[in-house]
Amino acid sequence: MRSCTETSRSLSIGRDVMACSRLLLAATLLASLTGCPDDRNTAGPAGESLGEEPRQKALGKIVDEGALNVILITVDTLRADALGGYGQKRFTSPNIDLFSQQGVLFSQATTSAPSTLPSHASIMTARHPYAHGARANAGYLLAKENETLAEILQRSGYRTGAEIAANVIGHGSQLNQGFDQYRDLSSANITRKTISVIQKDGSQREVALEERPAQDITKFGIEFLRQPDPRPFFLWLHYFDPHAHYTAPKEYQNLISDSPYHAEVRYVDAEIGRLLRHLTQLGLDEKTIVVITADHGESLNEHDESTHSAFVYQSTMHVPLIFRGPLTKFLRDWRVDAPVRTIDIAPTILDLAGLPPFAEAQGRSLTALMNGERSDLHLTGYGESLELQSMFGTSILRFLRRDQWKYVHQLKPALYDLTADPRELQNLADTRPDRVQDLAEALREEIRSAPKKPGRAELVIDEETIRQLRALGYLSAGPAAESADEVASLELKGPNPSALSGDHQIFGQAWYHSSIGEYAKAAAIFADLAERHPKSLTILTDLADSMIQLEKYSSAVEILQRAIEVHPDYEKTYNLLARAEEALGHFEEAEAAARQSLERQPCAGDSRMRLAALLGRADRTREQLETLRDGAEACPDAYEVLNNYAYLLSTSPKPEIRNGREAVRIAKLAVEKSGGLQPSILDTLAGAHAEAGHFELALKISRRAVELARTKNMDRQIIDALQQNRTRFEQRRPSRQE
Repeated sequence: MRSCTETSRSLSIGRDVMACSRLLLAATLLASLTGCPDDRNTAGPAGESLGEEPRQKALGKIVDEGALNVILITVDTLRADALGGYGQKRFTSPNIDLFSQQGVLFSQATTSAPSTLPSHASIMTARHPYAHGARANAGYLLAKENETLAEILQRSGYRTGAEIAANVIGHGSQLNQGFDQYRDLSSANITRKTISVIQKDGSQREVALEERPAQDITKFGIEFLRQPDPRPFFLWLHYFDPHAHYTAPKEYQNLISDSPYHAEVRYVDAEIGRLLRHLTQLGLDEKTIVVITADHGESLNEHDESTHSAFVYQSTMHVPLIFRGPLTKFLRDWRVDAPVRTIDIAPTILDLAGLPPFAEAQGRSLTALMNGERSDLHLTGYGESLELQSMFGTSILRFLRRDQWKYVHQLKPALYDLTADPRELQNLADTRPDRVQDLAEALREEIRSAPKKPGRAELVIDEETIRQLRALGYLSAGPAAESADEVASLELKGPNPSALSGDHQIFGQAWYHSSIGEYAKAAAIFADLAERHPKSLTILTDLADSMIQLEKYSSAVEILQRAIEVHPDYEKTYNLLARAEEALGHFEEAEAAARQSLERQPCAGDSRMRLAALLGRADRTREQLETLRDGAEACPDAYEVLNNYAYLLSTSPKPEIRNGREAVRIAKLAVEKSGGLQPSILDTLAGAHAEAGHFELALKISRRAVELARTKNMDRQIIDALQQNRTRFEQRRPSRQE
């Protein structure tokens, strides 16, 4: 390969059966039955059916007839050195290696974060996490004030689609901005990845993971390519398989038997190859820019980190980046050894497509490197992790890269020469204080000169979301404390991150025991960690949660009261306290804790629904209604609250509470906000129509809910409950509580 340097170039109210459903169904089916809009993202307003001409008017500028298509492929957790083109000796990537020979390979690409949401948000916005605001997987989303690559392309006349393999960047993350079609684990007809788990008795059972396998992503990617639409397209394919758990299909395990991780890479490579061959068969090669990159890498036990997200070493921050496109756009079999960033991807795509740049971006177009005009743009790399701040109260862990030098901003600073020491084994900070000082000041200037960040975009994390994130190995359970003054947040405080690798691993062990139901083992480890880190909210709340699971509610209350003394404003602590107090039969205390939670976070859905359930138990139905109504008004995206509010309006035994017309309105909102994909919410909408006297419509929706619940192999108890409601509607009876 030629080088430019070488050539100088939820809790439910009386409906626990329904609330246990978290499986998903197709919004398009609902739309066909109810006249509701398709609940997936569309280019037009909800309820508006856009033909081609009105759609073009809505989009604004229509690109030229010869406009280039764009395919962005992000492979989650893919180390750069896992690929042959980056030095891997195992036969992991024949398809990607061939692809790189047909385009431009960047050997020194840096990502902005070692976690999935912030790094993908940086790719899509051309901004670092401190500028776009989605700074971690847990507790954040991408604020709508951000402008994304998909939005620019959509406005320019592109049809846009995404196939997303994990919910950490699903609809709820708001990365779907600008996509006509955004399919994730909640979408119809998707396949979940499964693994075999050995039981205590030696038997095996299949367990569905919170991810889609590579084959499923490729399948729907090919379907998108085959759609008969004359417009240029932007397709984003997110592959997840190199992410733990490493369980490639057997044929790839056999090909690479010494490393489950690299066997997963081989599997994804095969699926990317399948997609690229279809692109060729469709005659789209010379009309399409294709980019392959990763959101972050994987430590694989380097620097005492088993996976990723906590630290900012090259094992997780150095990612592959390869472009391929029409011959007229850039060179072939070209290698660029100058440092670049993943925030440069979107500006480069827009430049290659001949479209105007972002209004305000930190990334730059790389085309001058790709066509040989320049050998180096002297770009500054930046990355950050908030995991240890959230867990142990450290400063935000940040680094800055200039040329071969990498400076890590922490209590005991680190400085590495990546040319001489690419594995970061020799800290030169003590011997090069001048370089440390220069780069520390450069970091301060980088933060000071950044574009204005949109309002902080936090997502209230419910217990199900926490469970899903931790099933994927993300241990932090909530957003870290953020300073309103980003420059002020550069001031360092302890403990030093590099000293915490052991406890971070131990925390992971505790969570593993918790995730498989070994709560006693988990509690013992959490308790030991709490002795060493008595002010860690994450550790204290997880210890309390383990005690609740062990039904040691009094101990949980004691631990949570300690947590409140340390940090009195953390909403989750009060939510857990309400659970423990309710289990003890202390209903007044539980109500008080739930109200404290809502004072701190009005959109805490778990706490609001718990409070509503407590009020219902006490027959304080009017207060129960007001609690849910207040939540629906204050938090219009909280679909579980909307669902429970609509359910109460349509099923309450008290005539003065019931309001079928309002129930229909609220239930439709719940369907829309949830993506139209949950059987329990469909059932609520059916019940609302029945209460309003629309029995034929209620019956159609109910039949579809039952049919799709069966398709998804939902629990028999849930299907039976759905069928009971269907029978009521057949008899023209509303589904009221007795």
